[in-house]
Amino acid sequence: MKRNLLGVLLAIFILAAVSLVLIGLGIDMGYAGLIGVVLLLIVAMVIMTMQDIRTYPDLVCRLPQEKKNVQVINRGTARAVEIHVALVPINIEAVVPPLDPDAAYIISLPQMVAEVKAVVTYKSEQGTAYSQSYPLLALGTNEEDLLKPMIPIFGWK
Repeated sequence: MKRNLLGVLLAIFILAAVSLVLIGLGIDMGYAGLIGVVLLLIVAMVIMTMQDIRTYPDLVCRLPQEKKNVQVINRGTARAVEIHVALVPINIEAVVPPLDPDAAYIISLPQMVAEVKAVVTYKSEQGTAYSQSYPLLALGTNEEDLLKPMIPIFGWK
């Protein structure tokens, strides 16, 4: 954990402890102690969430304009290893070298493709396995909607 985050967490913990002690001694501090405890819990949850996100690779496959290759891009925050890409129905399989965050790898195709599905399996450096599939269309849009929520609770369009 970075020192500045640890310092903020420690400062909030000290303020919450002092406020709770003063309230316990009968000094009326109102809700200051409880606010300090709530802030401490919020900062602790944010730090724990940041630790989880730090080790997450996220691979995406795209079909560029020339339609003669497939790009594999790591959008995540961790290195992806043991990457295997299968292109269906053209029956091409590729083993991709490990990709660092924001790195890309290009798989060349023997001819232009109109429609293909890329099935990607990979692992994080910790050994967690992931599998995703991407439909790649020559005449459609291959760009993802950045405003689409991860968990669509309500209709998103």
